[in-house]
Amino acid sequence: MVCCEDLTINNYAEYLPYPPEDGMVSEMEWEEAGWLPSPYFSNCIETEFLPNQLDRWIDSLQKATCKAEQRRILTPGPPINSKDVKGMPCPNNGEVYKLWYSKDNVEKVAKLEGSLVGKVINIILQTIHWFTMLMRVLLYEIIGTIKLLG
Repeated sequence: MVCCEDLTINNYAEYLPYPPEDGMVSEMEWEEAGWLPSPYFSNCIETEFLPNQLDRWIDSLQKATCKAEQRRILTPGPPINSKDVKGMPCPNNGEVYKLWYSKDNVEKVAKLEGSLVGKVINIILQTIHWFTMLMRVLLYEIIGTIKLLG
């Protein structure tokens, strides 16, 4: 995605990666030191990233052509917040925690439209795990049956 407009006070944005999980830095210290300039303008983030990123993840899962590709997509689970490894890199390949837009001087959570949190996401992740396990068992059963018949 490319944003093709001049940088102005009305479209400048910054992002804050998730703080490290080791607890070595307080959230306040992290926010004071961790804000980074976004290469994307606020309107690109609001109209492209937040509304469409989850749909792109689902689409890539549906189009996966092998188990290894599915595993790479499913292992981290569905995204909750915006993530762009090249454009808005975060430590440990993480997600964006917050966004700040200069046009209104407001911090916003970087949650993707339609992303799930809390108990719902845990149920989905457990379902994915059990589905994967069931598929392995069925695959071994099929292979065993083929060997017996062969």
